[in-house]
Amino acid sequence: IASRNDTPHWCREVIKLYVMDEKRNITWHDMVHHAVIRPSYSKVRHLEEIRAKFSVSWSEMLFFDDESHIYREATRLGVKVVQVSCGVTKRHFAKGFSMFQQNTSTSSNK
Repeated sequence: IASRNDTPHWCREVIKLYVMDEKRNITWHDMVHHAVIRPSYSKVRHLEEIRAKFSVSWSEMLFFDDESHIYREATRLGVKVVQVSCGVTKRHFAKGFSMFQQNTSTSSNK
């Protein structure tokens, strides 16, 4: 997770409490391997730092954002982006995970 927010401690609490699967009691925190939450600055720089820190390619990154210009910038880099308008929902996660599955099946067919 890369979040540009002036209240990182609050964001971390939301991640711990947001239930993704009620039947199995799985939270967003259970599904997230890495989170970088910092006060406001360049989102592209933020993504570059995450890419370097975790040695992943742009295409291995999944990004959710509500700002159109950031969506376009991240897409140009090759990041998988889901544009949201009022926060991230389970539907947005499903769309993002579907994008990864499509990429994986395309890669394995080559």
